[in-house]
Amino acid sequence: MVHNISGVILSRGVSKRFNDIIKARIVIDGKTIISRIVETIDDIFDEIIIVTNTPDEFKEYNSCKIIGDQFLNKGPLGGIHHKR
Repeated sequence: MVHNISGVILSRGVSKRFNDIIKARIVIDGKTIISRIVETIDDIFDEIIIVTNTPDEFKEYNSCKIIGDQFLNKGPLGGIHHKR
């Protein structure tokens, strides 16, 4: 049996509590948060999908599938909802 399992990272929503700082771009010990997440889950999932309302900001993650929010300004649920 073949399992195709995708890991999904929701990124770049409104950062009200962070004064519009892009949380994914925060650097900790020389690596961004998003880089750490991608590296951590890369061996676990067949595919990594980054869902964001700003797809152009994540073009450097060419090993990941980048998908824009289907419903803008609807919070995390607007990012999770996608047609296959």
